[in-house]
Amino acid sequence: DEVSERVTAAGGRIPPLAILPAGSTNMSAHDLGCGGRLADRLAALLALRDRPPSAWTLERRPPLRVTDARGRARSGFFFGAGTIVRGIRYWHEALAHGGGAGEWGAGAALARVAWGIARRQPPFADALSVGLALDDGPPEPRDLSFLLVTGMRRLFLGIRPFWGPGEGPLACTWVDHRPKGFVRHFPALLRGRGEALAEADGYHGRRPARVAVELEESWVIDGEIFPAAGRLHVAPGTPRDFLRLDGTPARPAAAGDAP
Repeated sequence: DEVSERVTAAGGRIPPLAILPAGSTNMSAHDLGCGGRLADRLAALLALRDRPPSAWTLERRPPLRVTDARGRARSGFFFGAGTIVRGIRYWHEALAHGGGAGEWGAGAALARVAWGIARRQPPFADALSVGLALDDGPPEPRDLSFLLVTGMRRLFLGIRPFWGPGEGPLACTWVDHRPKGFVRHFPALLRGRGEALAEADGYHGRRPARVAVELEESWVIDGEIFPAAGRLHVAPGTPRDFLRLDGTPARPAAAGDAP
């Protein structure tokens, strides 16, 4: 974001970007229309060199911008804390990135995390103590199982744990420590079926414009774990155009777009 802001300030223009599926789960690539086999998506990208911008399709999204108490900013598409961090550590240490299983390996880690929460097994069931503020509201102390903030429309394996009031560009979901009926409500949580999830039982979903989090534990952006940094501000960054490479129409590129 900082580099692109300097380019824009100097009168330049950021070209459309493509997210190639060369990672472990490729969650962002799938969400932005670039999922699948790396070779296929790379071939689709290279084929655009010989096609006019009118033949491209674009997805315009704002990445997250996470700023800590010292003013350091990091960008990504998914912010998480609590059991999400513990699940990623389990993915790295016990599953060795899922043994090449991609999204299905992440699904296996999710199943283990869910079982740990349901059985109240540490570290998966340990409480995350935070101060959570949405938009301009005051921070409220909470003990959570996990917290996530994203502008994505789907996570790995197509899960969409997003629901709730608000008109903001972010999806903010959190589950209280030791929620009621976790096993029974787990399918509804993955599908974002807010009508089946009660706040009184510990399930919360909102659509804010920005989020502030006070926590003294590690947190994650797009699978990368960072150490505790006190108060964090999570907000949409500058919207960017991303090339879709899977043939799914989004919107045509403008004539002035450059590859």
